[in-house]
Amino acid sequence: LLGFGFLGGVEGFLHGCFSDKGGGFLAGKSRLRLVYKNSTKFPDAHTLTPAVRFFVFKPVGLRYTEGMKTPTRYSLLGLLSFTFLLAGLTLGCEGGTDREEAKPKEEKSKAKAVETKKVPVAKNIVLEVLPDKKRRVLVSAEVCLREGQLELLLCRKQTKEHEAVLTADVDARKIHEALILAGAVEGSPVRFAPKYRPASGTKIKVSIQYTNKDKKVVTVPAQSWVKNMKSGKALAIDWIFAGSRLVDNPLNPGKKHYLANDGDVICVSNFETALLDLPINSPKDNADLIFVAFTERIPPLETKVTVILEPVVEAKKDKK
Repeated sequence: LLGFGFLGGVEGFLHGCFSDKGGGFLAGKSRLRLVYKNSTKFPDAHTLTPAVRFFVFKPVGLRYTEGMKTPTRYSLLGLLSFTFLLAGLTLGCEGGTDREEAKPKEEKSKAKAVETKKVPVAKNIVLEVLPDKKRRVLVSAEVCLREGQLELLLCRKQTKEHEAVLTADVDARKIHEALILAGAVEGSPVRFAPKYRPASGTKIKVSIQYTNKDKKVVTVPAQSWVKNMKSGKALAIDWIFAGSRLVDNPLNPGKKHYLANDGDVICVSNFETALLDLPINSPKDNADLIFVAFTERIPPLETKVTVILEPVVEAKKDKK
């Protein structure tokens, strides 16, 4: 508060209040700036030993009135300084307590603020790990069709854009791998002979995220962009992870070809090559197609979107 003079003022206060003669606890020494004290006995405090030392700063020019028990003007200054010291220490302690109490709250809030992790898998494919440890696959795509009959929701770029709402520049096999990393289990594609058998596999919740005309990011169920021609309502069935098929590549001996890369990534008509398919009888012949684009719900062509694939994994039952 008052620099070194403040300490001198405190010293004067103590001398004026507790000493009635020179040579006491805070005896004045002309031009002596630093005095070592090894005793709390007022009359005898001049010996120096390895014990704990008290340091008192004595500014040059500070004088005391011998034989007086009442404070001089220096003592009054010391009293005032000492009062400020006590007030400062009290406020400091209270503030420190508040800070100490705040620390656990800050640590708890940091512990809760667990960030979502995103791990790139391949071009336009990301594995996302949510704070609750759930995993899902994000596929970057864009709108390529807003009206007409559909065989697919999503196709691979430059394959079947004439009958799919979305297209993505991806390797479908990498989406397959990402889904497995997300906890999905592949089943098997549809079969038509000797009798119809729907595709099987882990159920996949499919959503579409994009920025609308109001510049707001919205997320909608992918089914809402697909309309049933007969009922006029949106598709109400989830896709399943059929897994397509890996076959020998006749154009490149020794190499394998993933059939979904021919375009059948997320289908609304049944294909034996589908990565994701509907577990219902949905014919692929043009005359029997069931679904069309839900035009009024689909944003403009070339709108960038993120297709979110979230495996619906059943909790494992404890063995008794």
